Amino acid sequence: VIMMPVFPNDPASPWMQVSPRAAEVIRRLVSGNQHYKAHEGVVAALNQVYFLRIKEREPDGTLIVTNPPEPGQKKSVKRVEARVEPDVVYPLLRGRDVKRWCAEFKNRYIIVPHDPKTARPISENEMKVRLPLTYSYLINYKEELRSRSIHKLWGRGNPFYSAYGIGVYTFAPYKVVWGAISGSIPGKATSFGCAVAEPIDGRPAVPEHSAMLVPTDDPEEAHYLAGVLNSIIARVIIASYTYELRQETHILEHVKIPRFDPRNP
Repeated sequence: VIMMPVFPNDPASPWMQVSPRAAEVIRRLVSGNQHYKAHEGVVAALNQVYFLRIKEREPDGTLIVTNPPEPGQKKSVKRVEARVEPDVVYPLLRGRDVKRWCAEFKNRYIIVPHDPKTARPISENEMKVRLPLTYSYLINYKEELRSRSIHKLWGRGNPFYSAYGIGVYTFAPYKVVWGAISGSIPGKATSFGCAVAEPIDGRPAVPEHSAMLVPTDDPEEAHYLAGVLNSIIARVIIASYTYELRQETHILEHVKIPRFDPRNP
C-alpha cells in the first residue's frame, strides 16, 4: 500500500492508505465539486429529557409519554409520565439504529421545540399558549436544561429548552443517514453503511447527534445518494482515511457525488 493525502496539493488533508491501483480511481472520485452537504443530528445535551417513549395516544391527539433512562446516560433526571401535544414530537433515529440499507425505528421519540420552517426555538410565550402541556413537561427540568454546557455557550437569549445542531434540514422528509461510529475493524471497506430515513406516520424522522444526515425532499434522490455511498467504490474511499469512531460529516467533503438527475437512467 501507499500513503498519500486525499487532495494531492494539500498535505494537511486526511491521508489515505490504499493500493496504487485504487489510488488512481480514488483521485478521480475525490476531485470536482460537491453538490451535497452532510449535517450532524440534533444535539440535545440531556437526552433523558428530550428522548421519549409514547405510552398512549389520546382521542384528542395528545400523547401520554415517559422519559425512560437512556443507555450510557451521564446524568440522571427524574422519570415522569406526562401528557404533551404531538406538534414538536418526532420519531427518533440514533446512530446505533442505522445499518447499511436499514434505518430501524425503535419506538423512540424526541421533543424538538423549534419551528420547522425557520429552525428557531419556539418562544416561551408561544409555548405557554400553543403547547402548554409540552411546556409543563419541560419546565420540570428547567434548572437542568439551563445548566447544560452547550446552552451556556450558545444559548444566550434562547429559551431554556432549546436544542442545538438544528437547521431546516432537520425536518426534511427524507434523509440519508449514517452512524458516526461503526463497529467494524478500522481500515476495512465494510465498516461504513448508510440508509434512507423516510417519514414515520407522516412525521419526519429526526436523527440525534450520533447520526449524520443529508436532507432531501425527493425519495428517489435519497435512494440514489444511499446507493452511491454504499457502493464499494465509495466505501473504499471512506475506509482509506477514516477509522470506526469518526465517520462524520467530512465524508461528503471527500466523496464527490454527481447531482441527481431523474432523467438519467
